Amino acid sequence: MMARLAMSALAISLVLSECKTARAAEDQNIAAQMQAFAITYNSADWAAMRSFYATDIILIPPNGSPVEGRNGAVELWMSYKKTGIKELVIVSSIVQVEGKLAYQTGSYSMKVADQNQEIPVKGALLTVWQQQTNGGWLIKRFAWNVISLQ
Repeated sequence: MMARLAMSALAISLVLSECKTARAAEDQNIAAQMQAFAITYNSADWAAMRSFYATDIILIPPNGSPVEGRNGAVELWMSYKKTGIKELVIVSSIVQVEGKLAYQTGSYSMKVADQNQEIPVKGALLTVWQQQTNGGWLIKRFAWNVISLQ
């Protein structure tokens, strides 16, 4: 009886360990996708940027109205690029996967061209990712703020 309990406990711990490993891999995958998102913005690859978003994406930019849909999202980022926002860097701090949704918090920095100078901007972000039927992840909601202009 004790041997059976020990074997059951070992099996449960192995399953939990595999779940944690799979979860850590998903966390890293999502963090890497956000890095790829920043690289895509910096290179102004607007067609590729569409591929990060779910069809029902809603962006919530600081001091602005929500922007809905892939086209609206890409147009917003294009307008940022045209106004001189560049060198976007995103740092993912926490990724929490719960079923088919993942919640990511982090920070970002970028530079804004203002006449003859570049102003560093820093902020925080919250991203909700949705797992697709193919196992991939797309951004469903994306909100960010501005913490400092230096």
